[in-house]
Amino acid sequence: MIDHDNVPRRRYREAAQLGRELGRIGPAVLGTSVEIDVGVAGADFASLWGHEPITLGLPSPRNAGETVHTFFYNRGNSVGCVHPGDSLAGLRVFFVPHFAVFDPAWIAGWEAWVNDGGVLVIGARTGSKDLNNNVVAETLPGALRPLVGATVEEYGKQNAPAKRLLTLVANAGGEAVTDLWYETLRPDAGTEVAATWKGRHLTGEPAVTLRRVGRGAVLYVGTYFTAPVMAALEPVLAGLGALPTPAVRVSGVETVVRAGAGKRLRFVINHNEHAVEVALPASGEDLIAGVAVNGCLSLEAGAVAVVREG
Repeated sequence: MIDHDNVPRRRYREAAQLGRELGRIGPAVLGTSVEIDVGVAGADFASLWGHEPITLGLPSPRNAGETVHTFFYNRGNSVGCVHPGDSLAGLRVFFVPHFAVFDPAWIAGWEAWVNDGGVLVIGARTGSKDLNNNVVAETLPGALRPLVGATVEEYGKQNAPAKRLLTLVANAGGEAVTDLWYETLRPDAGTEVAATWKGRHLTGEPAVTLRRVGRGAVLYVGTYFTAPVMAALEPVLAGLGALPTPAVRVSGVETVVRAGAGKRLRFVINHNEHAVEVALPASGEDLIAGVAVNGCLSLEAGAVAVVREG
């Protein structure tokens, strides 16, 4: 923070400013936690490290999870990482990014959450290995078959995808050219086909299945989560009511809500190089500036506000 000549400059002043601001908001933050409505499975070391010995040239669950997280972050949704064994209460949708090494103990909690209205989106190859990193003997997706309501008929890595064009076509209208992996699926009775393949011998084969469970649904996606695939799935998820409209959607502006202990704090961060006007869903007090906020917030470039709502 201080240069070699021991003279305080911008970095030091900004660190001091941060300390003052944390002192102002600290008491209000105590007892709160971050609210998210979109979850991405993560933080399970067996699943993450199990990818390393034999990668097949495919992205790791962490990398694929980052793609999903980035998509929803850019969309303005409240998205975060959740361990697959933790409670999913409060989430609208939960993505499992290709957890080949899989613990069947997670399934009961997932099914209960889906029954209560959650939408579970499972990526290709999930459940294909046991906790010893051995491929399971059952037809894929292994232990997940009853929950998914479909089996994997054929699978393979996409080699020379530019020459062998393969496109995922969602029934809701979205399309995505894929370049990593494909699976053709066989839905059980009562399971719907949400997307099909277009290309070569795979044309018309099921690529994404949808099983409705209680008040929720389970999607199994027979390819890897890439940015184009996420965009193609967006209308499918919207049709299931799994994509809440962001409360604040201003380009370059990040918002995070922390709630608890009777408090609700909205952090608003302007990542732009210019000032912005942000319409907020509720009025309150900016704890950093110490001023009232009546539904509209003005933020200079790089500025931050913490609004206590209500």
